[in-house]
Amino acid sequence: MPRSNFLPGRGALALLPFIALAGCATQQAVSEQTDALNSRLAGIERELGDTRSMATAALGQAAAVQRQLQDLQSGLSGLAARLHPLEARLGVMEERQLGQSASLAQARQQLAQAAAAAEGALSLATAAAGDNRDQAAQLAALTAEARSLQDRLASLQAQLQAQDRRLADAEARTGQAATLSQNALNQAMQGVRRVEGKTLMSVTLTGDRARYPLNLDELDARDVRRLDELVARLATLGDDYHLEIQGHSDDNGAVEYNYLLAEAHANAVARYLHGRGGVPLQRMSVISYGASRAPAGQARLVDAGNNQRVEIRVVR
Repeated sequence: MPRSNFLPGRGALALLPFIALAGCATQQAVSEQTDALNSRLAGIERELGDTRSMATAALGQAAAVQRQLQDLQSGLSGLAARLHPLEARLGVMEERQLGQSASLAQARQQLAQAAAAAEGALSLATAAAGDNRDQAAQLAALTAEARSLQDRLASLQAQLQAQDRRLADAEARTGQAATLSQNALNQAMQGVRRVEGKTLMSVTLTGDRARYPLNLDELDARDVRRLDELVARLATLGDDYHLEIQGHSDDNGAVEYNYLLAEAHANAVARYLHGRGGVPLQRMSVISYGASRAPAGQARLVDAGNNQRVEIRVVR
């Protein structure tokens, strides 16, 4: 906005001729007009100040806009620099797109040919579907028959398994019966050996103590050595032998007591041979003679102490 050259003093002087010519204005009126003009000039000056402030602000904004324009120009220059490679790549991509368009056209042509071929095949399949319906019915019938056969086979397999279980049970019972029969036969053979068997060897254990306790569970050290020797000799015979363990006592005391005492002696020997020597119990028999038999070579019980003995016969 252009700056005004109006001065208050000059304005007032310019008005004086008019006042003088008018002749009716008084000094007071002139002063009032002058004050009014001064007030108006002050308002104009304030407006001019505001206008200058606004102009200054506008100039600042213009400068800021100028800087922004410069920044935008710089950014546009950078974008232009980046745009050139992109344009080059775009050209390459357009060339590729042209090639792809040609390939796509060729693919569409091939797809059309394939569709035509598929339609022909579908026509043939539709024509053959009528024949396949009969075959499908035959296949369904065969499938039903096969399922029936599978059911029958499953039933037969279940019956066969049941028969196998019954057969296994019968075989187990037969095996148990055979074992029992064999054990009975072995025991019978052992009885025959005891009666009719040949004596392979005999061992006599003589007690030199006056009396043995009835519940004898220990043997003399000399008896243990002789029993260990006997076990070693039995190992050479295999399983074809039987031991007859005879208990004898002296004639002191009652007859029943003597039988029980002789049986206790024989059982102590049998327990040792089984527990320490491993001789099976079914290969041993215990017999108590009490004081009824004298030692071999004696007609009667001359020495009662010598009659306290255990005789072991090994028979086959």
